[in-house]
Amino acid sequence: MAGLLERAFNSGPGQAVAGRLGLPEPPRLRRGTEPPDGPVVVGSLAGSGLVTDTLGLLGIVPAEPLLDDGADTPPAYPERIGAILIDARGLVTIEGLEHLRAVLR
Repeated sequence: MAGLLERAFNSGPGQAVAGRLGLPEPPRLRRGTEPPDGPVVVGSLAGSGLVTDTLGLLGIVPAEPLLDDGADTPPAYPERIGAILIDARGLVTIEGLEHLRAVLR
């Protein structure tokens, strides 16, 4: 089921307003039970392994995230990733937030 913003954007008036504002068309989100088409990157903060263990039960081998090292250009994955999952259950420090930023950049 489409969300409220998605329905508004895809309506006739929504398309007209978005076009005048120069907004790009939003990506279509994949829904359902099919796994992603590319690698699943897992960022486990504070050493939690719950997401990795769960993916293992599903037969999905997660890929390691490429961490931003502060360079002008963030590192690039060799291929388009299918999903990025963040396990932030143990995130309680500023250093943990910095690690999260490094994973998501």
